[in-house]
Amino acid sequence: MLLPPHGLDEAGLMLMLNEQFDISGGALEFQPLGEDSWSYRLDDLWVSVRRDLRGHAPASYEAARLLADAGLNCVLAPLAGADGGVSHRVGDFPVVVFPYVSGMPLDTATLSKSDLDTVIGLMRSIHRVDISRDLPAEDYGLSFESDLFDALTVAEGKAPDTGPYGARAHALLRRHYTAVTATYEELTGVGRRCAESDVPLVITHGEPGAPNILRTADSFLFADWGEAMWGPAERDWFHFARTLGRAPSCRPDFLRFYEMRWRLNEIAEYAAIFFAEHADDREMKAMWRRMVNYLPEGH
Repeated sequence: MLLPPHGLDEAGLMLMLNEQFDISGGALEFQPLGEDSWSYRLDDLWVSVRRDLRGHAPASYEAARLLADAGLNCVLAPLAGADGGVSHRVGDFPVVVFPYVSGMPLDTATLSKSDLDTVIGLMRSIHRVDISRDLPAEDYGLSFESDLFDALTVAEGKAPDTGPYGARAHALLRRHYTAVTATYEELTGVGRRCAESDVPLVITHGEPGAPNILRTADSFLFADWGEAMWGPAERDWFHFARTLGRAPSCRPDFLRFYEMRWRLNEIAEYAAIFFAEHADDREMKAMWRRMVNYLPEGH
């Protein structure tokens, strides 16, 4: 996120960090990065104040900790606090703390075939690990289904006066209404076929796209484990194909399902934001740019 979270008690955050991680002072430095969390750096800690839109799942972060403990050095796992947990709360905000690492998200313009082969191999190594953690399993549903239905209902009526992007989002969704509803209907059928398939489930990251894979001086690290769950390997390979341009061979139904679900979830998320009261700031501008990736204004 590009702006600090409204309502976060930073003094309370510092108190929690001191209690759980015995910090030696220093100042929180907000980092305007990412889409699903607010990030701060504090000396050698990376503090992630979570915005897990599908619901905060501490077990997902605990799974990442178990993967790292099992010897997977490619997993950037959260640190356990003094109470043994990896997820903590400050007011209404979940907080997960990581070691600070010097690295950059993958740059697809400079990613070599050899590096891509390496990253694919690391993802496969994660899929091969069996961890003793009770995690949710893929249900082939639409995470933001109620938000999508609400947005389509708004699109059928009068444009909302909720902020600078309310009317624009309304016009956009009206223009693409038929295509969006057709995609939802197709998703339902494809998801049913996927659910009925006898497919082995593996531990999946959930969104291992280029922004969540860090290149360090001597390695690659998978970051941001908030959506880890049991699922088909395609749950991860879709994001490789989407952001890196290549993935191992995938079953067509599964790849199609994840492509449609990603698009509909993104549309529903941003529509819900713009159909509620919102400001005219950098955060909203960035979200609008992302929404028109899925619903182009000129079509």
